[in-house]
Amino acid sequence: MRLLAILLLTLCLVGSASAQPTALDTLFAPEPCAFCGFGFSLDAAADEEGTVRLLTNERYRAPDGAAYVLAYDPATGAVTVEDSLGSKSPDGGLGNAVALTHGADTPLALLSNGGQVALWRRQSGGTWALEALLSGISKPGIGIPQFGSALAGTRLPSGEELVFVGAQNGGDDPTGGSREGSAYAFIRAPGTPPGPDAWAMEARLLAPDGEEGDRFGTAVALLPTPGLPGGHGGDALALVGADRHPRTDGHDGAVYVLARDGASGAWAFAEKITSSDLQNFDYFGSSVALLPLPGGAPGEALALVGATGDATGAPRSGSAYAFRREADASAPSGFRWVEEAKLLPERPGLGLAFGHAVALAADTLASGTPIAVGLVGASPSGETGSHPSEVGFYVRTVGVGGAAVWTRRATLATGAEGPEAADWFGHAVAFAATPSGPLALVGAYYSNAAQEQGYPDTGLAAGAVFVYDGRATVDTEPEAAETLPEAGTLSVRPNPARGQAEVRFTLAAPASVRVSAYDVLGRQVAVLHEGPMGAGAHTLPFDTHRLAPGTYAVVLEADGHQAARLLTVVR
Repeated sequence: MRLLAILLLTLCLVGSASAQPTALDTLFAPEPCAFCGFGFSLDAAADEEGTVRLLTNERYRAPDGAAYVLAYDPATGAVTVEDSLGSKSPDGGLGNAVALTHGADTPLALLSNGGQVALWRRQSGGTWALEALLSGISKPGIGIPQFGSALAGTRLPSGEELVFVGAQNGGDDPTGGSREGSAYAFIRAPGTPPGPDAWAMEARLLAPDGEEGDRFGTAVALLPTPGLPGGHGGDALALVGADRHPRTDGHDGAVYVLARDGASGAWAFAEKITSSDLQNFDYFGSSVALLPLPGGAPGEALALVGATGDATGAPRSGSAYAFRREADASAPSGFRWVEEAKLLPERPGLGLAFGHAVALAADTLASGTPIAVGLVGASPSGETGSHPSEVGFYVRTVGVGGAAVWTRRATLATGAEGPEAADWFGHAVAFAATPSGPLALVGAYYSNAAQEQGYPDTGLAAGAVFVYDGRATVDTEPEAAETLPEAGTLSVRPNPARGQAEVRFTLAAPASVRVSAYDVLGRQVAVLHEGPMGAGAHTLPFDTHRLAPGTYAVVLEADGHQAARLLTVVR
């Protein structure tokens, strides 16, 4: 029963507090000021030498906000200000969203900017110059509601630069009455000299089943998909969150998948993603992140999706879902999306809004095994009071049988309690992929750290960005969760379960089978089957109503081979 012992150890780890690493460094605004909101939004990218460029803002600095590009050296902790972008903004109003991308020529910074999106490009001397102001299709008297509510940018395999802009309240009614949301794609052709005339609006996108108040465009993510044919395969993949869809039936939320045909530049809606246990007011699609599937084929990807209203553990405590996009010749798009895991906060709380921000990055273990790492941040509401915020740090590995396993390896937190816990730690999160491994960055725009660490005259809640060593939490090879080679697969759905669940598995040959469940103390709580079974797919009902809320191990034994899955029971 070696596998069962491993799973019971895992259960004990899940049931207790995760490790809380100490931040490598804490970054502040060049001139911190009270309640200025430094770290409200952030993005980061590292160059080949390992220098991390951090784009972040002071959302509430008078009169119109401010934004900065900081150069951070992880080896020494040195921080320099490459440029202050807010001081050059012609229209002010630096707002809710920023994005930093390495474009076809030089890095590009995107900032929401008073109803427009400002594009800044890094110059050879290290300064940044305003290149263009992007706008959508205006409506009489109101402009474009929340144009720039979410931003993403990337370089395509063709060398084109692509910018994606969400406008979560911008609909299709020319009078401004409809606010189902929209998204825009802007393109710059390779070889075109950078400048305001180089950018063209390629598409304005509306959800095919959009409704008033859906907030399509709340979150966006982009991923180049090289090596694929046109059509749904395309040369770029986009996710667009609509966290209030359908507004007429419960604000469940949805994420729309769009693919770009590189030959024509046309965008097509490929799929619509929802969670397996979707409930009213989950706000699924509050945040999205995309990553090429580590070790996967071209076009295969991972996605994280936030659901800030999820009530597992507490009302509006929040969650995030992990999905895998895998090749499927039978699907119209050539791919299908598979839900891999539901990620929950370690300390659920009323209004915690876990899932407000998500990020993904690729890494490798010491053995060379490719893995993915993920961050899930929170944005507590006023209801939470002094409930501490947190960021979950997750690792995705693949077991011997090919099953994906998401493990919470650390809980990032400031440790603040009482009134100081309301620092909005995790409102923004990002990874920077350095040559030595990923760095995790967390914004806390009401943090008092500046006043406590060298800026005594700053005043309260100036904000900060905390930097963590991502590799420090993933430097050990995890035990394989699947040890049933060629004998079968095992899954439990839904997971978490509120009542009736199903245990599914496939046997390659007839076998003597036992399926059982154990609690965190190793006590057997259920035997679902014991006896011979034939080859093929099998489904067993599992009634969890009599089980206390918590985490359990479901164990499959077949002729000396074993496999196991963790199941969370909630009420």
